[in-house]
Amino acid sequence: MGEQEWGQWLGRFTGTNQGDLTLNIDGDSDLFGDLVISDDNDKNPSFHADADFKINGKHITGILDNFYPCSYNLDLTTSTKEQSESPKKGSITGILNKDYIKGNLEIDIGIKVSFDICKFESDKQKKCDKEMSWKIFKNWALKKKLKNPNLIFRGHSNNKYNLRTTFHRNNRRDLGRYSSEDIPTLAHHISAITGRKYNINDPEEHGELLNLAQHYGYPTPLLDWTDSPHIAAYFAFSRITKYTGNNKEKIRIFLFDAGKWHDHDKQREVRNIDNPRPSFSALFLGLRDNKRALPQQSIVTCSNIYNIEKFIENSEKIDRKKYLTKIDIPTSDRDDAMEELQYMGITEASLFPGLDGTCISLKERYF
Repeated sequence: MGEQEWGQWLGRFTGTNQGDLTLNIDGDSDLFGDLVISDDNDKNPSFHADADFKINGKHITGILDNFYPCSYNLDLTTSTKEQSESPKKGSITGILNKDYIKGNLEIDIGIKVSFDICKFESDKQKKCDKEMSWKIFKNWALKKKLKNPNLIFRGHSNNKYNLRTTFHRNNRRDLGRYSSEDIPTLAHHISAITGRKYNINDPEEHGELLNLAQHYGYPTPLLDWTDSPHIAAYFAFSRITKYTGNNKEKIRIFLFDAGKWHDHDKQREVRNIDNPRPSFSALFLGLRDNKRALPQQSIVTCSNIYNIEKFIENSEKIDRKKYLTKIDIPTSDRDDAMEELQYMGITEASLFPGLDGTCISLKERYF
């Protein structure tokens, strides 16, 4: 794999076994990535493997080693590597054709399969479901929430911005590397500041650590949502400079039916970042040391997918159900919306307790 081939590749394998195949290659890893082999049969183990590739024209060859079972908790370092039939070596061959790879995979415990994977990445803007004014949205969204308490919301200051975690925005895809290399260092530094030691081998404390880091700008595979459509609107409108809104540019508010998503298929409710299957799920994480989460009515989702919207759209087509709704509002409504949100008690000071939030709130009011 090379400069144009790094990223996330998803597909299926069939043969002696069958299941999902995911290849994650970080932007700085060049010819090295993480291959995730997820068997459809839950009695068979699912594995991570280091994949070291060579490419010659369209022909790809790779060596697989350092296998370890997916841990199904928040810390990859606690995987049960001592399982009786753990692979040691494997090989992969394939043909690269633009954004598709078709090939064969062999692992030394008797697994011999063929596979097809495609690059699951796109920055193309997704169309909105509805366009409306702030005046209409503020009442429409509230009625939707009262009718369906399971709706959660997220606001973007530009409708061209797709749903994407900060981990994936930073050219990272390999969550195995993230957990083994990055998280221990993060825990060490945050513990020094908070005076609290985080046990990253404990799923709950690992989740609390990521949730806290997310709210202070550290890249994570989490995505912040809120229970309030008005707080989501604040996060979208507040990032636009005062007096600069116009009718051509739009903010976007996402509505996601977390209850319907969970009820249809409980396997989609993933409570860890080491799920071997492509996943997107709402999490309920601890809030200790996290003073911002409660005022923001924060709900957190976790995903190992780069293109979250495409993943949800594919499920909607298969299930014939609507999970995600996208609403666009012109930025010309920005100043009116911010004034009304202030009278609702939604300000920078209320959402970000502290001196910085207070000063930004006062700036919005008086300047």
